[in-house]
Amino acid sequence: MARIIEEQQNLWGRQGQPIEPQRSDLWVVDFSQVITGLNQQIAANNYDLDKLAEKLEPFYATTVTLPPLVIKAEDVRRDSRPYKMPAFDDALGEIKVVFLFDTAIAATTSKVYKLLDTWRAFVRAGRGGMGHETSIDQLNEHFRIDYAFDINLTLLRGSSNPQVNAPNPEEPTVAPVFTTLEGVSNDLERTAIYSLENAWLSSFRITDLDYSRGNELVKVEATFYADNILNEPVA
Repeated sequence: MARIIEEQQNLWGRQGQPIEPQRSDLWVVDFSQVITGLNQQIAANNYDLDKLAEKLEPFYATTVTLPPLVIKAEDVRRDSRPYKMPAFDDALGEIKVVFLFDTAIAATTSKVYKLLDTWRAFVRAGRGGMGHETSIDQLNEHFRIDYAFDINLTLLRGSSNPQVNAPNPEEPTVAPVFTTLEGVSNDLERTAIYSLENAWLSSFRITDLDYSRGNELVKVEATFYADNILNEPVA
């Protein structure tokens, strides 16, 4: 019988070990740089567009699909035999994000749709509107339009050091109607940050509206392109 050594032991999720598998449902996508960049240009140039809400909360995004980073392979001959060698880089493929379509009582338009529609106007700057839509035909003071911005994707894990805050015995205790776990501090931790550099909106659409699908949720599917996916350091 072969002897099992330390290097052959499975360390995934073992107590006291720092190695954990990443869960696919613990992540947030951050569009704050997009919103800031668009709002600054709207305010500075008096474009006929409404300013966007300052934040798109992470719970709007339901899925993110990233493309591979591809280096093409090319046949190179050595003597009489061909070998695969690295050639030119492939352009980064489609980045797809699916959002929930929101119907806020105090609003007459979807927060997600408004962001994407406004961003589309900047990507199409100088081309004129399609139909009766508002278009951007004026350049800024630097004779350009900024339409590409970084999007940050952050992966998360459970707290590695949860804290229990003991109550102060000198303070009177009042039994609340609904109890909460205020004595436990167990915030999620960032495990990795990926910056989608100079991302720009390529397309978006509302998913199918269909009576036969019962109470299925309506979503907004968006496609982006970027220069690169950069692994940023976690502060």
